[in-house]
Amino acid sequence: MRIRSVIQWTIILLLLIAGVGGYFAQQAWEQKDQLLLEGIRAEVANKAPDWDVGIEDAHIVNLQGQVRLTDISIKPQGEETAVLHIPECFIKIDPDLLFQQHKVLIRSLRISKPTLTLIRHDDGTWNWQKLGRPTPSDQTPEIEVEGGTFVVRVEAGVGLPQTEIASRDVALMLLPSGQRRFLIKGATQIEGAGQLAFEGKVNLENGAWELAGRAEGLDMSPRLLEKAAAISPAVKQQVAELSQQGVTITPGATTQPQPAEQGSLVQPVSQTRVIPGAPSQLSLPDLGLIANIGIDFALRSDGQQTIPEYRVLAKIMDGQVTEPLSPVPLSGLAGELLIENNRVIVDKLSAANGESKLSLAGEVNTQSEKREVVFDVEATNLWLDEEIRSVLPAEGKKLFDLINPSGLFTVKAKYDSRAEKPLQLDKLFAHNCQMRLGLFSYPVTNIQGEVTQIGDQLSLELAGIAADRPVALVGTVTNLGPYAETTLQVVADDFPMDRRITDALVSEKHLVARRALESLNLTGRADLKLQFTRPGGPGQKFKMGLDADVREASLNFNRFPYQVTNLSGHVHYNPWGENVWNFTELKGSHGPATLQGVARFDLTNKPGQFHLLINAENAPIDQDLQRAIVTASPHLQTAWNEINPTSGVVEIEGLEIRWSPGLSPYVTLPSVQLRQGAIKLASFPYRWDHVKADLAWKDGRVDIYRAEGVHDGTRAVIAGIERSSMSDDSSVTHEATSNESDDVYAAYFEMPTNEEYRWRLRLPDVRVTGLVPGPDYRSALPPDVAAVVNAIDPQGPLDLRMGLEVKSFPQTGNVDLVTSNAQLQIDLIDDRLFAGVDLEDVTGRVEANIIWDGSEVTADGSFDLDRARALDMSCTDLRGPFYVQGTRIIAGSTDVLREAPPGVAKPNVPPNEQITAKLYNGTIHVNAAANVDTEETERSIYQAQVDLKYADLSQWMTEWYPESNNITGTVFGQMNLRGRGSDPRNLEGRNCYVQITDTQLGELPVMAQMFSSLFQPQMRTVDKTAFRYAYADFSVQDGRFEFGRTGTQDPHDTRHIELNGSVLKMVGQGYVPFAPGVDRQMQLDFFSKVENRGNPLMSVPFVNTISRSFSDNWLHVRVTGTPDAPFVQTLPNVPLNNANDVLRGFVNTLEQGLNPVLPQPVPPTNR
Repeated sequence: MRIRSVIQWTIILLLLIAGVGGYFAQQAWEQKDQLLLEGIRAEVANKAPDWDVGIEDAHIVNLQGQVRLTDISIKPQGEETAVLHIPECFIKIDPDLLFQQHKVLIRSLRISKPTLTLIRHDDGTWNWQKLGRPTPSDQTPEIEVEGGTFVVRVEAGVGLPQTEIASRDVALMLLPSGQRRFLIKGATQIEGAGQLAFEGKVNLENGAWELAGRAEGLDMSPRLLEKAAAISPAVKQQVAELSQQGVTITPGATTQPQPAEQGSLVQPVSQTRVIPGAPSQLSLPDLGLIANIGIDFALRSDGQQTIPEYRVLAKIMDGQVTEPLSPVPLSGLAGELLIENNRVIVDKLSAANGESKLSLAGEVNTQSEKREVVFDVEATNLWLDEEIRSVLPAEGKKLFDLINPSGLFTVKAKYDSRAEKPLQLDKLFAHNCQMRLGLFSYPVTNIQGEVTQIGDQLSLELAGIAADRPVALVGTVTNLGPYAETTLQVVADDFPMDRRITDALVSEKHLVARRALESLNLTGRADLKLQFTRPGGPGQKFKMGLDADVREASLNFNRFPYQVTNLSGHVHYNPWGENVWNFTELKGSHGPATLQGVARFDLTNKPGQFHLLINAENAPIDQDLQRAIVTASPHLQTAWNEINPTSGVVEIEGLEIRWSPGLSPYVTLPSVQLRQGAIKLASFPYRWDHVKADLAWKDGRVDIYRAEGVHDGTRAVIAGIERSSMSDDSSVTHEATSNESDDVYAAYFEMPTNEEYRWRLRLPDVRVTGLVPGPDYRSALPPDVAAVVNAIDPQGPLDLRMGLEVKSFPQTGNVDLVTSNAQLQIDLIDDRLFAGVDLEDVTGRVEANIIWDGSEVTADGSFDLDRARALDMSCTDLRGPFYVQGTRIIAGSTDVLREAPPGVAKPNVPPNEQITAKLYNGTIHVNAAANVDTEETERSIYQAQVDLKYADLSQWMTEWYPESNNITGTVFGQMNLRGRGSDPRNLEGRNCYVQITDTQLGELPVMAQMFSSLFQPQMRTVDKTAFRYAYADFSVQDGRFEFGRTGTQDPHDTRHIELNGSVLKMVGQGYVPFAPGVDRQMQLDFFSKVENRGNPLMSVPFVNTISRSFSDNWLHVRVTGTPDAPFVQTLPNVPLNNANDVLRGFVNTLEQGLNPVLPQPVPPTNR
């Protein structure tokens, strides 16, 4: 209900009451009070028939025209509470005009303590809306109201509580200023709103009016707004809109305009449907505004205007602003607010929060069709945080989230709705602010600078501190709004690169890159440039680019943990081109090693792929390199363990690592140059020093293009297929032709994933020179192989060339089964070895195919020796096969060694299946076998048969006794030997013989001594070729050659020596030592019977004397001393009847005469 209407209705009511004055002139004076009361009631019923008017009493006070009415009430029909209740009212009329002209002219109305009660029912209607419009009155009395009360009551309803607002001590004066015109003056105390004084005028003829006033101490508080909203839902809606929280509407309630009654002054605002049983509540948001306001207002209407002209000047003093009007609490709110019909002017409105101050000035003009809003805003030392963000528009929130600022700032902005871009940021000054960019959440503090807007472009120039380093942020935002194009650039020099860099990559789109960078463990310093760009247009998103010049850095890639220090390089990420992180110009070191490389992390396809290329020089082989290589490719652990490099340096070219997050890395090393290395293969732990190698690794395979090393005086070279950068030493390299596969000559170590073996080492061409197979070499061999080598016992140095293949097969236990296959070629020069018999001065070649199945060695090969020395005899062209089966070694043929059953001849074995050699122009055949004891070589046993044919004795004599020039003969012989270990004293021989035919033995040293002892020096006529034939049947035992012993009881022991000549025949027995550690003294006894007649010996006095002394003419010569210094002496003959049986048989043989043996050698019978 409008105040003007209330006042108007009040005046009309009073006039209606006063209008009954003419009735009294018609009545009898005696019944004046009763007639007055009845007349008033009738007039009211006539003027307002639908009003329920109650008047308790009417009394004419005096004849001066004063009338008193009491207990007056006006209420609509059906209402219990009166709209107006007047306890007492005094009416003064003009008595002269009444009595003279019988007209009622009301001079004044004085109303005491009236109560005007306006009630809003729970259905949304007001009680006064039921009062009809009364008939107008043409009188203009003076009206005075004193002690009045004005009550507005809202009954509890949907969304509204029981509410009542009262205005007390209402004083109102209406002074007539013309026909149906009044001057208005009044004052009141509004509960919760302070004092109100007003004055104005009203013209009842045309409805024009004016009203002006002042309200002091108006308390702007939530309580006041609650009461206003409770009275008017429109007020409630407007307050909710101001708070940006909307209106809480109970389900089922509707708010619809109610049609106004034609011509009615009553204009209902709204109608609310009541829901039975619904609770009463007021969901009114708190605007967060508390202030003491002084208001000067002026209102006027010409009676024809729907909306009156008004001018309200509000002076705000000592106010407070909190949420939602301001995200931060503000105090000291002061300023002026001018509100007129077509404009609102805000002048010098300011508030503060500590050092923060907010100023606002501007105007809202609605004179034109389009509302014009122009405001200047300045915030000084305002604290920027999430509370500020909450009041920003959507695009502002996006920019806020990108920068995440906080701290103090000063902002000057202008809003002009007439401009294409209404919001214009003049300046934003940062004072010691902080920020964390949304796409790169790195804290920047102590930010100073400004943000300026020119046209539709926003320019940022800020400087701050990050990680104790100055940082600059510059950028532009063009075409402000949802389609804005934004470019921000962050620049920092000498910036620390550490974990904080990767921690700053918080965006989900950078998660993969963050994990990749974390895996690099990159630290150091960098000149850093970050760029954040959002293209213009709808739905565009920010992207971050990066450029960094890194220096004094270190890197330790998790997938290749090789600590690189003194690292420098460039990091570039440009998501607007290819979505790739590029690391270029990388340079660094690891101890003495220098490294160069490039890397890229390609995010084109998820989850991305990291690609690293490294060149390294002078990198030491150490645990760091091993850990890096094995971590990058665990397969290389097996290769590393097998090759077992212990020292050296490498140069790596093109090391390539490809890795996708969540997958195993792929590693290739196309070129690894090793120098000054030391290697000790696990499968052959023989240390090689000064190793040089050209290697490559790819797909589980180490390719060996060339490798060489030394061990003391031994040099080894491994040759593979030729690389374009190979050494000039082409004698040990191969280049595959178009008709050959590269793998024919390829040397490699591989670990296939689809084969039955775990790994394979293939070395097709290994050349070793100057190898001395000493203890360290032999200890590196498998036990069985070492036992064979120990049995052969090569002394070296020797040269070998071989092709080798080693495989490892997985087993149930922890140890793999390792097998090998080798093709071996050994070149010997003046070497020494054992092949059934000791071979010395060995020169030539040995070839063999050797197989090791993990438990036993098998080999077959052949000798092709130019020369060798066996049994102190030099031989040449030594050739023949040999075999190895486990610990059994065979040289030649075992068929020769087997003893044939009685009566069965041995098989005829071809010479090419035996070890053959040329010995003094004759031929020697050697067949031998050995069983090697791998635990104790001295328990090893061997067997050999040596056959000699057609040897030239003179060559033997020339070799051993160069001064003996006239000794000749052809030698045949055979030795059947058995032995154990390496001690010659354990050598045994049987069925051994030697036969010399067509010989001249007289000049043998021992023979010369014998002749010297038998013949006088002057007897030189004896032919020194007296012995034309010699034969010896002997055995070998205890380190001596045994030729039989005098006194032996065995009649089958036929060991003896025969010397046959034309003059002298001799038979001997004895022994000659040959083994070290055996007594070097020898003893040979020779016997001969001399014929008297015609024998030139009988002319020798000594022989003649003996011959006469003994009727049997026997001679006895004994040779003692050592083989190198024999001593010959003659001994007196022993009577035959005193000789033992063996000697007797022996001498009897001589007595019968010894005939020359046929030239063909006949070996002794087996015994």
